[in-house]
Amino acid sequence: MKRFPKDLVINLFILILSIFLLIIVSNYPTMARSFPQLVLILVVILSLADMVYKSLRGDKMEISQGKDEQKREERRVFYTVFLMFGYMVFILLLGFILGTLLFLIFSTWSLGYKKIKGLVISSLCSAGLMYIIFILIMKSFLPESLLFSLLRR
Repeated sequence: MKRFPKDLVINLFILILSIFLLIIVSNYPTMARSFPQLVLILVVILSLADMVYKSLRGDKMEISQGKDEQKREERRVFYTVFLMFGYMVFILLLGFILGTLLFLIFSTWSLGYKKIKGLVISSLCSAGLMYIIFILIMKSFLPESLLFSLLRR
């Protein structure tokens, strides 16, 4: 019996989840659904393109990749997924800006960039840009920290 490649299973999961979320988002008001719909449509297109690309490519890439390299890549994926869940905790405890700053530092470091000064500067610039876009330009509210709101009381 032939096993399904991990990439195909992951892409199918992402595709099904994105379609499910598209159905849910379609019930949102017009202004609230436009950006999530755009992102989800892009995720559907990219997961389909990745499935087609990998099916046309076949097993050539997996054979050329060594076992150690494959294990290292799997660890990076699991670490990134762990960071995403940690990001939710960071946002709840520290707020959007500090949570995003920590997430960007840790995720960039996990992707192989090891220069601390560059990590901090690029993460600060990205978090600052998000603050400018969301707070100053769009005048929207970002999640506040649970920790700081408890300390203020």
